[in-house]
Amino acid sequence: MENEPMVLDNESNTVYIGKKNAMNYVLVITTIFNKGSPTCTIKARGRAISKAVDVAEITMRRFLSEAVELKQVNIDSEEITNEKGTTRSVSTIELVLGKKDDDSIPKSPLVEFTDYEQSDENTLFIGKKNATAYTLVCVTIFNKGLDTCVIRARGRSISRAVDVAEIVRKKFLANAVDIAGIKIGSEEVEGQNGTRTVSTIDIVLKKTS
Repeated sequence: MENEPMVLDNESNTVYIGKKNAMNYVLVITTIFNKGSPTCTIKARGRAISKAVDVAEITMRRFLSEAVELKQVNIDSEEITNEKGTTRSVSTIELVLGKKDDDSIPKSPLVEFTDYEQSDENTLFIGKKNATAYTLVCVTIFNKGLDTCVIRARGRSISRAVDVAEIVRKKFLANAVDIAGIKIGSEEVEGQNGTRTVSTIDIVLKKTS
C-alpha cells in the first residue's frame, strides 16, 4: 500500500518496492549506503519487479556508480491468497547491492554466469503478449534440442519475463531446466520525446542434464 514504509526491515536494510516513484526508493537506498551499510536488499513481486530493476539500475549507474554493484540476484514465486480466499502464484525478485570494495560479500553464481551464447534460435524477446504465449515459445526452443533459452525483456516487460521463466522451470519443464544466470542492465531507446534509458534483463534458462 502507498502508506507502507519503504524500508520494512531496518536490521537487514531491505527495501520493498511498491507503488511509489522509483526515485523515492533510490534515495532510501542511497541513504542506507551513506550510513555505512555494506549491502542493501531490494525486494519486489508481481508488476513491481520491473520497477525494482529500474531502482537497482538507477542506483548503480547514476547515484553510486563508483561504489556499488550487483552482488546477488534471485527470482522465485510465492502463493498469495486474496480476501475471497482465492490463491494465485506471483513472481518475486530479490536484488542485493553491495559495496565494490567489500570482498566479504561474494557475488552469486547467477550474477557471475557468462557462459552462454545468444542467437536468433535461442533468444526469446518479451513484449505485450500474455506470459503463456512466451512460455510455449520457450518450451519449443528446448524441444528443438537447444541447451539454453535466453529470455530478454526491457522496461515494463521485465516483470512478464520473470513470470515466463518461473512458469517454464516450475510447471512446463519442472526438473528439466533451471536458471543459470540473470543479467540486468540498461540501454538507450529512441521515442517520440527523444532518447530515454530503459532497464533490461536477460534470464538464462539451461537444461539441468
